[in-house]
Amino acid sequence: MSSAPTPTIRLYRVLLLAGGAALVGVGAVYHWGAPQTVDPVAGRLAVGLAALALGALTFTSDAVRRHAIAMVYVAFTFASAWQIWAATTVGLSPTASLALLLVFTGCSAGIQTTRALAAYSVGFVGATAWALASSPPTDVPHAPFLATLSALAALGVYLSYARERAMAELQQAREEALEAARVKSEFLAAMSHEIRTPLNGVIGMTDVLASTALSHDQRDSVDTIQASGRALLAVINNVLDFSKIEAGRLDLEAEPVDLRAFADDAVAVVAPLATPRGVEVVCHVAPGTPRLVLADGSRLRQVALNLLSNAVKFTERGTVTLQVGVASRRRGLAEVVLAVSDTGIGIPAGSLGSMFESFSQVDASTTRRFGGTGLGLAISRGIVERMGGTIGVESTLGEGSVFTVTVPLLELDGPPAPLPPTGAVLLVVDDHAGVRAAVSDLAAGQGLAVQAFGSAGETEAWLAAGGRYDLAAIDLTLDRDQTVALADRLRAHPSSGGRPLVLLSPVGSRAASPGLFDAVVTKPVRTDHFADVVARLTGQALPEPDPPPAAAPSAPQASLRVLVVEDNEVNRKVARGLLGRLGVTPDLAEDGAEALGATAVTDYDLVLMDLQMPVLDGLEATRLIRARPGHQPRVVALTANAFTEDASRCRDAGMDGFLAKPVRLDDLRAEVDRTRAHVPAADEWAPADSPAEGPAEGPPAPSAIASHLLALCDGDGALAAEILEAYLGTEAVLTADLAGDDPAGAAHKLRAACATLGADGLARELRGVEVRAADGHRPDDVLPALVDGLAELRAAVHEAQALLQDPVGPAEVAR
Repeated sequence: MSSAPTPTIRLYRVLLLAGGAALVGVGAVYHWGAPQTVDPVAGRLAVGLAALALGALTFTSDAVRRHAIAMVYVAFTFASAWQIWAATTVGLSPTASLALLLVFTGCSAGIQTTRALAAYSVGFVGATAWALASSPPTDVPHAPFLATLSALAALGVYLSYARERAMAELQQAREEALEAARVKSEFLAAMSHEIRTPLNGVIGMTDVLASTALSHDQRDSVDTIQASGRALLAVINNVLDFSKIEAGRLDLEAEPVDLRAFADDAVAVVAPLATPRGVEVVCHVAPGTPRLVLADGSRLRQVALNLLSNAVKFTERGTVTLQVGVASRRRGLAEVVLAVSDTGIGIPAGSLGSMFESFSQVDASTTRRFGGTGLGLAISRGIVERMGGTIGVESTLGEGSVFTVTVPLLELDGPPAPLPPTGAVLLVVDDHAGVRAAVSDLAAGQGLAVQAFGSAGETEAWLAAGGRYDLAAIDLTLDRDQTVALADRLRAHPSSGGRPLVLLSPVGSRAASPGLFDAVVTKPVRTDHFADVVARLTGQALPEPDPPPAAAPSAPQASLRVLVVEDNEVNRKVARGLLGRLGVTPDLAEDGAEALGATAVTDYDLVLMDLQMPVLDGLEATRLIRARPGHQPRVVALTANAFTEDASRCRDAGMDGFLAKPVRLDDLRAEVDRTRAHVPAADEWAPADSPAEGPAEGPPAPSAIASHLLALCDGDGALAAEILEAYLGTEAVLTADLAGDDPAGAAHKLRAACATLGADGLARELRGVEVRAADGHRPDDVLPALVDGLAELRAAVHEAQALLQDPVGPAEVAR
């Protein structure tokens, strides 16, 4: 099969075919321009046809292509010699002199190097001078013509030399740039490892320390250390991202992204920071927005969080809004628009042009007051441009800013079809127009008609005029007293009494008058949570799945054998402490050689392997483990190297996963869970006469319950209060069922509820009751003490509920 032609071969084809055709047809030019000129037809045709044949062979013959340069240079020499002889045999005519210049120029264009061009030029000019010296005088003076030809040759040689020199300089500059990029990447990789290794110890040990019993002052200190460590880690990550973008090494993934879930998750991260300052965070996904698109979800989320975090940082009052929509569609691509607007300090007009430059802030006072490195927007621009999109900003000083990102993304699924109209009416009462619009669009997607008002007065006027509704959503931030009063009046209104009421509560706010509302929806309103609440309260909820049979209790989790291979003592303590929180006691090894010995005698399920270690590094140790027959553990890299190529090296060495330091507990839990999924559970059950593991203990203190729930709910006090209400609403019935016909089912549900509240001792006792009842044994002997414990827990839950509603707020309870 013929190989693809190179650019040089293409140039030679053009010169040979065009030159050959010109030589074949030049006879007519001679007869028209200089009829007295004798036309050496045979020689001209021979040279012209030879050039055409050689040009044609470059299409069909690999041998000609391999030796094309030598053959073409020979053809150039014969064509030039013939043209010099033909032009000077009977005297140099104007037509012949023009033909001579054209042949010289055409052949010069096909010579690659300056040295070869200089040799050809000297030979051509010398041969022409010798031929003219022996020819009679003509209409074209010999001396001026030779001077013109010599100047043309000298110019060609100079231009070729300048081109070669420029190409050499460009090549040198390219090599220097590549070397600088390589050195910078190696430096950043090394510095990343050196910084992340001690930082892993700081953050990891504070995570372990935070799980212990601490005094108020100690917890404040630990929280400060954790916050500072995470801030430093964020700076490191920003610098690494920026360096990747600058070096053109930012790789994007392609995965399905649910735009509604993406928007809900993004605002959920910043809402806890904004709400305590009185800043309303709104998420509005416009109707018609596709549900699924193909994108790099993590990078798109990074851009959204950068913009939202900046908006919250520079907004002291008012609103921060994330709007998601589609500007246009073409050929399966949707121009997805993310707009983040705020009512903050704004940006001076003179600073708008530099907002997306690296290390750029409006002025020095901005850095001192709000902090930050000035890299967030530069990184966002790099990511967006890498996705083929654009990012821009509009702002008015003192009034706020709007950052707009437009990215073309492939639609995998169109916008979700709205549910058919149910005939039900949702009444929305919120003083914020953006919230009313967002909730109205969500309700329309659920098949509801909407009546939205911005005040209690407007709502009551509408009701007095005959307005009717089936479900009402009232904002807590209207005014707490107004909210309660309006809810009371709606409950008592003759046309709507008994209709369900939903409280729209900012994240972290305490519930208003427990029992007054049928459900609490935390703002910013999540699509899935809102849909569940609407479906449940309007009678559209799907039936609950049947509970599992009491005779088939869930099997215990498998006991994992884990080996941590780490040469740093602090990191070994961190890994051991974090794994301890997951119920795993690991073995430890200090280098790859120890790991080889340990895995040779013990069939480990999971090996957490550092990469850079003395004696034997993690990659080579993994290769040697994989080369051995028999049992193979899951091997997960545990390293401070955070570049994409590091993950590729780990995968090539045979590793199953990659954890970058500092390791977060959730990431480690995910790896442990993946390992458990492939390890058979131990065939061990607690004895029927000794169901509980560890000594019995009483219920936790009310403050401990409140703190545990707040941590579980990420500081969402309203959700924590809702959990407590749900427990109090079901506990009495389930406690009574313990003495009934299905003690196993009641114990199973109560055990899960107690674990959620942090009552681990009661949960263990209930686990024992569940196991014994499943085996057919009545738990009558332990029921009195268990019922007393549940009664104490009920009293503690009531007190915890009061703590969450206390004016000091949930944040103080968490302390």
